[in-house]
Amino acid sequence: MSFMVFKAPGSNLIHGVMVDFKVIDESEIDEHLSNGWSRFAIEADQALAASQQAAADQKAIQLDDSAAASRAEIEMQLEKLGVKYERRIQVLEQRVKP
Repeated sequence: MSFMVFKAPGSNLIHGVMVDFKVIDESEIDEHLSNGWSRFAIEADQALAASQQAAADQKAIQLDDSAAASRAEIEMQLEKLGVKYERRIQVLEQRVKP
């Protein structure tokens, strides 16, 4: 028996989703599913959206980490130079963050 499997993004519009597709033999289905193919076009699109969201979340975490490090570095430099600055700015920033 033959099956159709889908992978997003692709160059074919199927059920409102841009995917690539293949027709495979029943014996190959497990191999294709483990390699990122899906049984349905919608599932392929959802998997793509989930992976893109995970990548965006990871990028946001990296940006937050680098911003915190940058602030600490700036504070160290200001202290080395003897420049006075308002520490309460940090408290206000923490209140603003969600």
